[in-house]
Amino acid sequence: MNPYLKTYLLKYPCHELVDEIKFLYHSAMGGGHLVSDAPKSLARIEQEIDPQRGYEIVKEDVNDRLCHVHFGNLNPVQARVLNRLFIASAKMTQPDPARLKASLEELKQSKGPEDQKAIDAYIAKGMPMVSHSATFREHYHPAYRLVHKVWMHYFDLFEAIEEALLTQQRTIIGIDGCCGSGKSTLAGYIQDLYGIEPIAMDDFFLPIAKRTPARLAEVGGNVDYERFVQEVKQPLQAGSEVCYRIFDCHLGAFNGEHHLPEQTVYVIEGSYCMHPIINDLYDLRVVMTIPREVQRERILARNGFEMFPKFEKVWIPMEDRYLEACNLMAEADFIYDNSCEKGED
Repeated sequence: MNPYLKTYLLKYPCHELVDEIKFLYHSAMGGGHLVSDAPKSLARIEQEIDPQRGYEIVKEDVNDRLCHVHFGNLNPVQARVLNRLFIASAKMTQPDPARLKASLEELKQSKGPEDQKAIDAYIAKGMPMVSHSATFREHYHPAYRLVHKVWMHYFDLFEAIEEALLTQQRTIIGIDGCCGSGKSTLAGYIQDLYGIEPIAMDDFFLPIAKRTPARLAEVGGNVDYERFVQEVKQPLQAGSEVCYRIFDCHLGAFNGEHHLPEQTVYVIEGSYCMHPIINDLYDLRVVMTIPREVQRERILARNGFEMFPKFEKVWIPMEDRYLEACNLMAEADFIYDNSCEKGED
């Protein structure tokens, strides 16, 4: 039996066959069937909120990627976050009818003749979405949405973003931390949820002409912070259009420009983005961490054995010195240990 379904059935013993089918449907087909437009989707969540219940949000795995997010009471910001996560998850989940049918055929093997006939009839109907049984609803009063479970790790950050957008036209977020800790990965999640383009500090790698011994001895000197201030920080503070040159560290030269559209959420991600000269730009500051052994594994997998000595002897010590000297942990609004996720720098 599907291990996720097995756990589900143990948690909810008062159920019927249709509830098992519904779980398998979510696992294979996602939640796109419930999304017509964002305001209506949010209104449905608000209708399901129970003010008599607590604010606890419970995650329940459906498969390796998706989870049910159960809720009782939600404040308005939490409802907006859950709705955003639900809609984005639905858009990003590719329905897999073949997988659903295979799961149903597997389920049949554990059932008696009557349930087997019911499953065959359901397959013959084209495997439509089904509702929970009256038995399940009576015992458990289900209220949940289907979400990519990795996003739930950052739910409090998304709450802060939504809260900020209620009172201001835009919010600016800095994501810093050690290499391999998942800074780019988190920026990508925000990009998926808010339809924005992040700014990568990799584009501000220090040009060769500036790599003097004195500059590299500076805390945080391994980034072209002067150019960042001129091409990104000052335009953002002035409310102007942002257009910056892209430094290609492989070419050792500038390679194109990035014209950033006007956005409600701006994300600057990468090592040294919270440099003291830059740090007052942000409304929200995030620091990503990972254990050293996990960092080593990720760098080896991403950059290979040939590049690893450069990281180990040069870049990681420079980052460590910067993180400690600038006291980034104390500066951060959010700190995430990303050791369980396959994060990219």
